[in-house]
Amino acid sequence: MREALASYVNRVRDLAEHVKGNEQATKQSLIGPLFTLLGYDLTDPRQCLPEYRVDFGKDRSVKPIDWAFLQNARPIFFVEAKEAGRKLAGFDEQLADYFAKAPDAKLGVLTNGIQWRFRRGGRRCSAGCWPAARSRASGCLCRTTGWSPLLPRFRSPSPSSAGPA
Repeated sequence: MREALASYVNRVRDLAEHVKGNEQATKQSLIGPLFTLLGYDLTDPRQCLPEYRVDFGKDRSVKPIDWAFLQNARPIFFVEAKEAGRKLAGFDEQLADYFAKAPDAKLGVLTNGIQWRFRRGGRRCSAGCWPAARSRASGCLCRTTGWSPLLPRFRSPSPSSAGPA
C-alpha cells in the first residue's frame, strides 16, 4: 500500500499542471484514482453517488456534493472537489451543511486534488493537508501507518493483507 500511495503522489505531481482550472479533469485524474486505490468503485452507486443531494427545504437551494460514499445505503463520508490550483478557503460551509442533514456521515473531504482538508462531524480536523495528515488518533487519514477508523475501507492493513480492509 505504501508503494501504491507513493505512486499516486507522483501521479498528482505529474498531472496537476495539466488539469489546473478544470474541476472535472481534476476529479477524474487526481481525486478519483485515490479512492479507487483505496478499494472503492466510483462507478458502483451502492458505494459512491456522484452529485449527491439532500433535502434542505423548498426555500433553500444548495449545490450537490461531488461524491457521497455509502455503507448500507447511507452516506458515511462526503467529498467536495474543486479544480486543481483553486484555493480551498471558503468552501468548508458547503460540507458543514451536508453534515447537518446527514447525521450518519462522519467525515468530509474538501480537496483540489493537491491539498486535502478533512472534517469530522462537521468540524475541521486539525490536520491541514494530506499527505501531511496526522496520526490515526486524530481521526484523519494518516501519512504512513493506516487509515482513519471512521472509514471501514480505510482501516490499517493486517499483517496478512496489503490492501484496504
